[in-house]
Amino acid sequence: MVRVSVKMIEFDWILHGKPAHEFLKNLLKVNSSEMFNLDIVKDIVFYQWSTIRKQIIMKMFIPFCLYFLLFLTYVTWTIKRKHEEDAAGDEKKWFWINFTLMIPSILITILFTYYEIRQLMQ
Repeated sequence: MVRVSVKMIEFDWILHGKPAHEFLKNLLKVNSSEMFNLDIVKDIVFYQWSTIRKQIIMKMFIPFCLYFLLFLTYVTWTIKRKHEEDAAGDEKKWFWINFTLMIPSILITILFTYYEIRQLMQ
């Protein structure tokens, strides 16, 4: 004979509506990490993570990596080259390179600002 342990969680209230928001807000207010040692809370967090992981990667991580690469390119390579070639007087070329790197960077910054403001409003 083998002992089997079965646990069930009613996930419909956790994933949708006002009870879900209240649960997550209360979980955020906990001052100690002891609440996260409870098996039921671990199961809820792991289940939530498995359902939203792709969205977080697509909407947050990939845009951040793109932003970071654009920023690094702009700050290191473009500005250095611009200052080296400013003496040659070819400013028009560098205007378009700066413009091409700055516009996506600004748009991604606006996106991240929107995400932060939305979190503050909740």
